[in-house]
Amino acid sequence: MPKPQLPCSPRMRPTEPIPLATRIKVAKESGATGRQVTATQANVEVAIGRTMAVGSRAVVEWWTQMDADGTLVTLPGALLLDLDEHGLCRALREYWNLHLGTRVPSPDGWGT
Repeated sequence: MPKPQLPCSPRMRPTEPIPLATRIKVAKESGATGRQVTATQANVEVAIGRTMAVGSRAVVEWWTQMDADGTLVTLPGALLLDLDEHGLCRALREYWNLHLGTRVPSPDGWGT
């Protein structure tokens, strides 16, 4: 029986400039949220694929296997970055495909 295919989940960040005070507040809140989310994760394995870049655009793939709250998880995904003239991230889109109940290793040749 084939495994169900789940839709990708997009996450976007704004492309307009963000005031420094807001960036500091968001960074602090993100750190707290990140600690809460990762507190239940164990046996985390992350593989990073080869970065592909053209002009001001870059793509980075990852393949994660972990246990979260006692559930086996496979989470492959990608970051799509729009870089400014200094090579800093101006915009970020993140896509992933969550598979619960199994740890699936990346396919042969993945990320090359």
